[in-house]
Amino acid sequence: MQVSVETTQGLERRLTISVPAETVDVEVKNRLRQVSKTRRINGFRPGKVPPSVIQKRYGQSVRQEVVGEIMQRSFVDAIVAEKINPKQVALHL
Repeated sequence: MQVSVETTQGLERRLTISVPAETVDVEVKNRLRQVSKTRRINGFRPGKVPPSVIQKRYGQSVRQEVVGEIMQRSFVDAIVAEKINPKQVALHL
């Protein structure tokens, strides 16, 4: 994770946080593996759903969930690392 802090105006700061794509991909794969063990899909025994079917049905929603969690975690880590005390936070994605 890379963090850069810019001073814009007054006390305002802009954080730019970069997270490697590999981190997101690994987390998505792990989460899809967990989903495949718990979801029941007609025509398949519990826990025996092929990864391609899980990816097709749940891939997009799992990816959004993982990205959201990584963004929150990275934001908190960046604020702690840079010793920033946010009073009011405006997120621009």
